Amino acid sequence: MAEGSEGRYNGLVEQLYESSVDHTKWHDALQRLINFVGCSGTHLAFVDPSSGLINPDIYVDMPAEMLSKYNGEVVKKCPRITSARRFPVGTLCYDYQHIDEREIARNEYYHWLGKSGDNIQYYLAAQLQTVDGTEAWSSLAFRAHEGHAQTKHFERFKKVLPHINRAVRLSQKIGHLRLSDALDLQPLETLNVAVLIVNKKGKLVHTNNPGNELLAAGALLECNSGNIRFKAPGANLQYQRALNNSINGQYDATDAADNSFNIIGSNNRLRYQVSVSAFKLPGVIFQNAETGAIILIETPGGGATGRSNKLARFSLTAAEGEVAQLLAEGKSVSEVSTIRQRSPHTIKSQVKSILQKTNTRRQSELVHLLLSDC
Repeated sequence: MAEGSEGRYNGLVEQLYESSVDHTKWHDALQRLINFVGCSGTHLAFVDPSSGLINPDIYVDMPAEMLSKYNGEVVKKCPRITSARRFPVGTLCYDYQHIDEREIARNEYYHWLGKSGDNIQYYLAAQLQTVDGTEAWSSLAFRAHEGHAQTKHFERFKKVLPHINRAVRLSQKIGHLRLSDALDLQPLETLNVAVLIVNKKGKLVHTNNPGNELLAAGALLECNSGNIRFKAPGANLQYQRALNNSINGQYDATDAADNSFNIIGSNNRLRYQVSVSAFKLPGVIFQNAETGAIILIETPGGGATGRSNKLARFSLTAAEGEVAQLLAEGKSVSEVSTIRQRSPHTIKSQVKSILQKTNTRRQSELVHLLLSDC
């Protein structure tokens, strides 16, 4: 490869990775991709799994009006993408895999493409591997007078494709992390209530400190591959119903109780109150604004609201609050260890922290504090 081409390649790779942390640079990166490969235009597109339409996308030197129609209903019947889906992610796809030149001349889709696409006729593309499994494509366009992609185009696109894919994945990961930048989540850390925020797919995107403590404790709920699951019998079904109601708006505002439920402890006393509400997540790179859900989990402890209010004054973690509630119910350290599925050493350490925060010297004083005037 000539030195000039190598320089364009290095500049392109550098720009791609800069784009992964600054989405405003994607346009320049795609322009460099055109210059490096030697094509007419390029399109970076994400297919919405619910609608089958393209949303969002970034493009350079492609007619906006044509893409607007293509990203809508046209993409659903595009013979190119239908053919390309037969191949594994990362495979180079092109027109001759599914159609020859004679058929192209008679094909209604290619006729529309050339007419509305400023004579764009041929393509070279590959499906990308995304963080969340969303279908995404990097596509290069060639106008009719340029002809089909040639060997040099294949070689150059193949060389840079792993960097395009890696930059896209980094953009997605950083986009998730930017939720805390886009929202003022700091007030959540001051609450003595566990807060968990999920996206429209139910994937966990943020928790406050009490939420992290509750997940770490592992007795009430767990998080597997980003999905929240409650452990109590029937509780997970209630959660999934409330989550679906909140995200899809499938409930009457006068019947909001459908999105709240209680989880009863082993002693048949109220231990947790869970409420799920719709929550608007901001748009980040390669993700549009969407409706997710915010989950609030309160631990009133044995139904005694007074004890919960008392504990709120001492800034206990969720795990410490749970331990304190169990002690107030007359449980021993050994019993607390069994209930919470934690070692006696861990429970003793938490008890020590609770005593310090509540300015009590022994468990009997703590229990007296919690039970008095309740």
